[in-house]
Amino acid sequence: MTSSGNNCTYQVRSRIVKEGGSVTIPCSYAVPKDQQKDAQIIWEESDNIYCFLPREDFTLSGDVTEKYAGRVTKEKDPHRNWTEAIRITRLKRSDGPLFCCHLYNTKEKKKILSNDYGTLLHFPDEGYVTQLDKLVAIPSEEVIIPCHYSRKVSDLVQEVTWYATREESHDYCALAKEIHTWRDARQHDRYSLVDFPQDVSLRIHNIHKDDDQYYCCYVYTANRTAITTRQATRLIITGNSSSLHSHQPPDVLTVQEGGSVTLNCSYIVDNPYTESDIMLVSVYWRVGSVMGPYAYHPHQEMVHPTYTERATITGTTNLIIRGVQVADNLSSFHCIVVLKFCTGSNKYEDKIQHGGETRLTVQALYPKSYMDRGTVILAAYVVIKFFTVLVATAVILGRLRRRREKIHRST
Repeated sequence: MTSSGNNCTYQVRSRIVKEGGSVTIPCSYAVPKDQQKDAQIIWEESDNIYCFLPREDFTLSGDVTEKYAGRVTKEKDPHRNWTEAIRITRLKRSDGPLFCCHLYNTKEKKKILSNDYGTLLHFPDEGYVTQLDKLVAIPSEEVIIPCHYSRKVSDLVQEVTWYATREESHDYCALAKEIHTWRDARQHDRYSLVDFPQDVSLRIHNIHKDDDQYYCCYVYTANRTAITTRQATRLIITGNSSSLHSHQPPDVLTVQEGGSVTLNCSYIVDNPYTESDIMLVSVYWRVGSVMGPYAYHPHQEMVHPTYTERATITGTTNLIIRGVQVADNLSSFHCIVVLKFCTGSNKYEDKIQHGGETRLTVQALYPKSYMDRGTVILAAYVVIKFFTVLVATAVILGRLRRRREKIHRST
């Protein structure tokens, strides 16, 4: 597997779920090639905030504890050899709430590596704050870093503090520097909130390269209780917009209005990495330019409304657009890929690539030229019909006039 000899496991930090519903929790992993045959993923649940103190194994070598009997299945990612997931159905409030994946050596019967953070389940009636794991931005554009809280918190918000740090740690905010504390939506330097208190997401105007940091929000309620997220948002800033432009000519695709089209996106794994070092592939599709609105984003809330219901990912990076519209004609779609590599013992590095550009030519169901020909034919038909009626009327009137004259002479 990994050529670097590094061990990693990677999970999403949180999932919002419903009681009685289901959830799929993926885990990507990497182990050295010589350990591959003896490596296995095991899952544990914990009632701690981190995976340091697990409560019990609920799946190991196919065995499931009675609590999860009939509710847990393992799944493999069809597009990634080193990603597996568990799917839990008929969720209960007593499940988890933290689920941890671990690398396990079946020969030595011991854990090789534990994921520190795990995946934490949030139920809707709980008081929680969530953030995205990462965003990609280009210097000079404007970016919004979401900070969302549950309905239980929404009516209690009094103030919000945003922090930023370059340090990666278990508690990002503990090492972070305060950006500002807001009690309204007014702008402070380059920073403002979207719509305090309904939306306390951070808006950063005129992005700089130095804005490449981790950001976290603290929400304070009426009794000064602080609620924060366990997931800081990594804002990844590219060097400049030209660095994301593909050096290859764009693909040009022709599609009929109302049809579907697949836009291809590719990436290259540069030395010293291999495909097996990849923990996560995140793809972003932007329209018009690499700074345009999103046709696709891993987080649906970031997608432009025009594409919310029409654009989905197939495979790992390719984009399907359904119900193609005339408005899509001559649009350019830019694919940006962020690869997360395993670089050490649960150490990661993000690399950004331009995955290609595609331009669409949309053929309307009723082309303008067709409509023009139809208009000419219709007009000609109307004119001919008019003259035909006119001539017929003249003939009839002429006959009537001659008949009257004949009758007049005979009398």
